Amino acid sequence: MVLYGLINMVTVDYPSLLTTTVVVFLGSWVLLFLLSYFLTPFYMKYGDQKSRAIYSAVYSLAFAFIIGVGYGLMPVLSQQYGFWPTMVIALVLVLILTLLQNYVLNLLVSKGVLKMARK
Repeated sequence: MVLYGLINMVTVDYPSLLTTTVVVFLGSWVLLFLLSYFLTPFYMKYGDQKSRAIYSAVYSLAFAFIIGVGYGLMPVLSQQYGFWPTMVIALVLVLILTLLQNYVLNLLVSKGVLKMARK
């Protein structure tokens, strides 16, 4: 199913685009989770393995979403709306997801779900 964009009549295959975005998101989440899981013991102390896994999953989720959307959707948005509006959207997305990520991690630490401290 091929749909046409409203601006510049850019041809976009939305099912393929969404599939690519989801695959890149999941692949990058797994890769970033593994990197975070094995590298954070160098600069963090964990109370248990569960805290380490939860921290790594939450920490890598926002970045994986940014990579998935950046790889899958940003080129299409750039073609349809131009470079600067797309960059503003990307910057706002990064800002919101980073704030949300920090809020969730701080909430989990304050509730006692995560037992961790900086080295």
